[in-house]
Amino acid sequence: MARHCVREPIGHTETMMRKVKLIFLVVLLGALCGSLWCPSDGSAQTPPNAPAATAILRGKVTTGPTVPVERAGGPPAIAPVAGASVNVTDPNGVPIASAITGADGTYRVPVAPGDYLVTVTPPRRMLRRFVPRQVTVTSGAPTVLDITLDTGIR
Repeated sequence: MARHCVREPIGHTETMMRKVKLIFLVVLLGALCGSLWCPSDGSAQTPPNAPAATAILRGKVTTGPTVPVERAGGPPAIAPVAGASVNVTDPNGVPIASAITGADGTYRVPVAPGDYLVTVTPPRRMLRRFVPRQVTVTSGAPTVLDITLDTGIR
């Protein structure tokens, strides 16, 4: 019986090296993401160089009106906005912290006392653009900033 020698195709080694490099890159990025600031859930996120958070900014994001005509004694024509991104920046626009609203539209962001701009990005593009709101956060009791996004329904 004759023995046949099986040879690898010429490009097989190069393909294998590419796969190894890709796996290494994915593992490296995963390790970096674990040690850097990488949002992973709906909780508040703070960049690594932000001042110490000793105060709380909290509130509720709603949308309204939800019907063209609100009737006296009827249910309110507003609804909570779940999954909206609440972004807090300093007066110069430098990101300080962010949070995602819960199912009831509420958010809670730990920040240092100071002056901030707050913007909201709704989870759907159907709402009009939100104008940033200025807020001064003080230590002690939480600062409450409730935000209503206008639907444009009239």
